[in-house]
Amino acid sequence: MGVRLEVNGRSIEAEKGETILSALNRHGMHVPTICSMKDLSPSGACRMCVVEVEGSENLVPSCSFPIEGPMKIMTHSPRVLRARKTNV
Repeated sequence: MGVRLEVNGRSIEAEKGETILSALNRHGMHVPTICSMKDLSPSGACRMCVVEVEGSENLVPSCSFPIEGPMKIMTHSPRVLRARKTNV
């Protein structure tokens, strides 16, 4: 079943249950990752792929966060960029 996401102001379609990262990759949207490389299982531990989801107090790891319904997502907000810089 298709779910509508708004990512950085752009509307995309995703599948319920797939990860945010999977949906973004399918639509050609880049989010940096380390732990979700091809031969590794995504664990959310590296925190490089964090994104901001409207309504969520904390940043979420896009590699392991499932899509359950419509969402507004920011992949490169100042908060996200600060977190990634800190995690490196």
